[in-house]
This record gives sequence, C-alpha cells and structure tokens, in this order.
Amino acid sequence: MSIDRQRSSRATIQVELEDVNDHDPILDQESYAFTIPESLLPPASIAVFTATDEDVQRGFGDVTFELENTDDFV
Repeated sequence: MSIDRQRSSRATIQVELEDVNDHDPILDQESYAFTIPESLLPPASIAVFTATDEDVQRGFGDVTFELENTDDFV
C-alpha cells in the first residue's frame, strides 16, 4: 500500500505597476498571498487586487491592470 504525499511549490512573484497618467495607483495591501490549485485551467482568475488612484477625481475613473507578454514569465 502506498501513501501519496501532498506536494506543493512556492514562488514569490514581483509585479511592477506602471502608471499611465499623473498619480500612481495605490494598492489596498502591501503584499498578497494566494494559492493556485494544480487543477485550475485557463482562463481563470487567480487573484483579486484593489487599488485607488487620485486621477479618479480628474475624470480618469478606471483603474485597470493587465499582464503584458514578456519573456520574464516562468
């Protein structure tokens, strides 16, 4: 009889935000931690981030995030 041990991996991912107008967005937390199940298939949401931006008061009301294609991704 074999006993399967649960295996897991951890990775630290650094995300850099690039502002496109006057004020930098401010995230509601300094860091985030989340788990991605091995069975998760794309497309899928793996995290939720909340940010505010002083530009909202100047008529630029949307704060959006996107990942750009880059060779830096694992």
